[in-house]
Amino acid sequence: MARFLTSSILAAARDLRAVADRLPQARARTIGTLARRLPVEARRSIQSEYNITAARLRAGLIARRISDGVELQASRRPIGLRNFGRPTAGGFRVQVLKDGPAEVLRHAFLQTPGGAASRTGAQLFERALVAGKRAARYPIRRLHGPSVADMLARGDRPEQLAEHAQSLMRAEFARQLRY
Repeated sequence: MARFLTSSILAAARDLRAVADRLPQARARTIGTLARRLPVEARRSIQSEYNITAARLRAGLIARRISDGVELQASRRPIGLRNFGRPTAGGFRVQVLKDGPAEVLRHAFLQTPGGAASRTGAQLFERALVAGKRAARYPIRRLHGPSVADMLARGDRPEQLAEHAQSLMRAEFARQLRY
């Protein structure tokens, strides 16, 4: 006569049911973790190459949760050169890339635009050339560098971020199922 102990089979079935019940919550928490960590990784990657503050990058990066993951959105508005440099006695010193050359813009000046644009704060301007000479007063043009979207799309950064997101999702999903 053969005996079969079904208690271990029933315990395994209960455990599988418990895991199946936790799958939607684990998935939602994994997406939430990715939405929180992906902009940080993107910012660190950009800051390793560009001479820009973390606060300025955070203002231009948004992680949006979509049904099956996270979408990283970056602002397309060009960042003013004021964010890449500092004023000096001889003009304004600008260095966009950390390993790139610094350039002194002798005819650049800071000015707060009027009207609705005054909310943007002081911006870096340069007098435009009129008939081969700098204009005495107007017109002036705003000096700007790359946008956050341009910085995010440069080189193999999109592939690196996608790889990081995949490994983070795998590790986080496994961690969520363990607990």
